[in-house]
Amino acid sequence: MTKRTIQELNIDSRTLYDRLVKIENNEFITYLALTDTIDRNVQHEARGNLNTARNMARREHGIVFGVVMGEGLKRLKDEEIVGVGMKSVKAIGRASRRAIGKLICVKDFDNMPMNTQVKHNTMLSVLGVMSAIAKPKKIEALENVVATAQKRLPLSKTLEAFSARI
Repeated sequence: MTKRTIQELNIDSRTLYDRLVKIENNEFITYLALTDTIDRNVQHEARGNLNTARNMARREHGIVFGVVMGEGLKRLKDEEIVGVGMKSVKAIGRASRRAIGKLICVKDFDNMPMNTQVKHNTMLSVLGVMSAIAKPKKIEALENVVATAQKRLPLSKTLEAFSARI
């Protein structure tokens, strides 16, 4: 699948994109205003167009929007964008714990083909790590290491920091 250029976008996606990139930091725009922009409901039939426009604004301009449920979008300030990361980490932790709960429901592990057993155990291992490192105390411990380093840690140092604390 090839990415479409801005010129090849659906006209409604392009119109919404043009509107979104004009919004200033911390500014709010209602779904009604966005709906009026294209004469289609952005909460229903034009939802995909709005998602495309938001993704383009993020990729092309580094503009991130938060959702105000049922009301509209707010352009996030840098400090608010950081909160998106923590929200995602929490969701990943919950999703990994749910997936582990499903994987451990396998009834007859020994009768599965060897390659399926390996995949099962690999997924349990990966999900176990994700669940463990997504816990608030682990995140706090890593924050302390990052604060000491005064910079973003490379993957090897991040894994080293977690392994020392898991």
